[in-house]
Amino acid sequence: MIYPLALIVPSLFLSLVGTALGAAPPKIVYRGDKRDPKTLQDCGGFVCPGDRTGTLDLDMTFHQHVMINHNENERYDQSPFISTSADKAFSAEHVQDRNRGKVVYVYYIDTSAIADNFIDIAQSYKDIGGSIAALRIYVLEF
Repeated sequence: MIYPLALIVPSLFLSLVGTALGAAPPKIVYRGDKRDPKTLQDCGGFVCPGDRTGTLDLDMTFHQHVMINHNENERYDQSPFISTSADKAFSAEHVQDRNRGKVVYVYYIDTSAIADNFIDIAQSYKDIGGSIAALRIYVLEF
């Protein structure tokens, strides 16, 4: 479930497909967002940028998603992933950095019903022999 720090899991989450790489996510992950709980709920909860814009790129890899320069909106609107983190402070800092001077929210997501759709980015890089400097980041895969 998504909580605002409480929101309702959109039905889209219930129909997710995909296979997780690496270890299962923790029971709770966090996501920062500039939208208030009502607005986010009215939008159907967290959906990947590609689904929201109608330009979903299902060929995009988790590595391509991680490397997107959000400041330049470089392919971000095509991403099939939703970034989350096991670290609440990291999520808060990330959303504050991207929305300076605005009110932001940090939501927590109970992963128990959707755990198979998460990718542990750090573990996935280790699995393929690479590395990335990241704090336990998980992406939700569609």
